[in-house]
Amino acid sequence: MAVTFSSFVIHKAQVKPIQIEVEILNGFPEFYIIGLGDKALREAKERIRSAVKNSGYKFPVHRKVVSLTPAKLHKKGTHLDVPIFLGLLLRSKQLKFDPENSLFLGELILNGYLNYIEDCRELVVAAKRSGIKRVYLPQKNIIDIQDIEGIDMFPVDHISSLIEILKGNNLAIPIEQTSDSSTASFVYPTFDDIINQQVAKRSLEIAIAGCHNLLLIGPPGVGKTMLAESAQNLIPINPETQSRNFMIVDSGISRTHLTMSAGGELGALPKTNWGALVINELPEVDNQTLESLKEPMDAKAIVAGKHSHPCNTSVIATMNSCRCGYADHPHKACTCTPYQRRLYDQKISGALLDRFDMGIRIISDPIFRSKKSTSKEAMQAHNRVQRVRRQCQPTNATLSLKLLLDTTKLSKKAFNLMEVIERKYTPSLRRMSKLLRVAKTISEIEGAPSIEEVHIAESMELQQILLQKNLVHE
Repeated sequence: MAVTFSSFVIHKAQVKPIQIEVEILNGFPEFYIIGLGDKALREAKERIRSAVKNSGYKFPVHRKVVSLTPAKLHKKGTHLDVPIFLGLLLRSKQLKFDPENSLFLGELILNGYLNYIEDCRELVVAAKRSGIKRVYLPQKNIIDIQDIEGIDMFPVDHISSLIEILKGNNLAIPIEQTSDSSTASFVYPTFDDIINQQVAKRSLEIAIAGCHNLLLIGPPGVGKTMLAESAQNLIPINPETQSRNFMIVDSGISRTHLTMSAGGELGALPKTNWGALVINELPEVDNQTLESLKEPMDAKAIVAGKHSHPCNTSVIATMNSCRCGYADHPHKACTCTPYQRRLYDQKISGALLDRFDMGIRIISDPIFRSKKSTSKEAMQAHNRVQRVRRQCQPTNATLSLKLLLDTTKLSKKAFNLMEVIERKYTPSLRRMSKLLRVAKTISEIEGAPSIEEVHIAESMELQQILLQKNLVHE
């Protein structure tokens, strides 16, 4: 009787469940994989043959048939190597275990080691939703699934290690859904130090993951600066310097001065390549420097002479709602005149404002009511950003519009919502591009294979202030 494994494949940007049936029959020692598998899947035969022999087992000499069902569904993915390998050992009675409620993932190298696989997160999320209890996957994919809870995950580096676990000789325990402390060195403040402010934390995570620019608006003392500073713990390690690049610019008592050279080159941005630049009290920065921010923010590049240098830098700016800061405070009255408010607001030109991908209003969040903060929040956000930045190069904010449209997969509902937004707000082409770029980053954080309506809606919510302010300025 054939041995059956449950698995999943990505088909047309959607995760589809499949069954893998492995049977050994009398006849010539052929090896067939049927069921519309792609070339990489068909080549699994040689990878598996070599891995079986190099792992100390006998490759079955009879006729071997692997059937992938449903047969009419086109299938691709080298992650099916491991279940096919195990199916052959089970069916030839060289191994005994129950594959039910388990998902096995992994591409085999000829010597039996497990290689990194694509789309691991999507496959694990699908397994969790379908009720699968355990996932066995390559050690190299740990960071992809670190923040997924509610399913046991066993990372292994070699097929022999997996077999020992299945035999019960290796009493492995599932990994915890947090990274080892050695993989991330955090500094104060982190998300764990900030109570509530979930929308602001979410926007910061999206900003760093996609290299987007973010504007935080709110009254004094609400925590804008602390939130902005916490973003440094999300920044990936620069592959060139093996460090995180983070810079804070204060308009009053400066920690670092934002300067502009005679040639129009910003002094701070080159030093923050791959990282983030925080500008506190944006309207207090001098006009010349503010205007010089537009090009680097838009192009994600630093211009030096005739040359342009990539600069995967998120600009995170903070500002009060008005000169005194209390224009939108629920309990304190604003002391500014209408003229003072207009002058303060207009200090940030519509052209500069349009360079921000997201803008949110931060309000006081009562700390003794509905407290929301966990000791894992910072690490989980860090891991999600690491995964997105590793999988998405170039970063979403740096994608050209043509490449963005060519590579973005929109569901029908998401497409319809984009049309509604375009009709209602008549935003600029730049704003529509940013709306789509942010939605793409959100979908990647969620591990979704395509952009759904909910991702467009969240992206839109994070841009409401910018859309409203653009209407005023223009």
